[in-house]
Amino acid sequence: MAKVLYVDHELTRVIQLKNILAFDYNIEIAFTGWEGLGAAMLYHPDIMLLNLNVDVMDGLELLRLMRTEEDLINLPVFCFSAPRDRQMEQVAVKRTCSAVFEYPFDRSALVEMIESALPISQLPETKTLPSKS
Repeated sequence: MAKVLYVDHELTRVIQLKNILAFDYNIEIAFTGWEGLGAAMLYHPDIMLLNLNVDVMDGLELLRLMRTEEDLINLPVFCFSAPRDRQMEQVAVKRTCSAVFEYPFDRSALVEMIESALPISQLPETKTLPSKS
């Protein structure tokens, strides 16, 4: 099962995201930018979902520091800003944010984005319905 690190300071969004992804992914949560950096180094996630407006150290600084760590250079990071800050999102993309997504979360778009960054071996198993005989 793929590991997703979600960095956000807003508990309501954390709960929403966990409800969307918890059945198909192992979710690790960090509530500040510093926690996010530490969790990324310790947890070795397959993907990071990052609120650029996270507390203590913002997402732009987190991205900059992550890309100095050899183990994190190629980590796919999907970013959003809440409240929406398009200028910050553009800077994030220049700093190697893989893509920007919108809040509120659209389950289908979020899952599709995550799955696009994972190797086939880490994709969630599809649930097949029994055939009618």
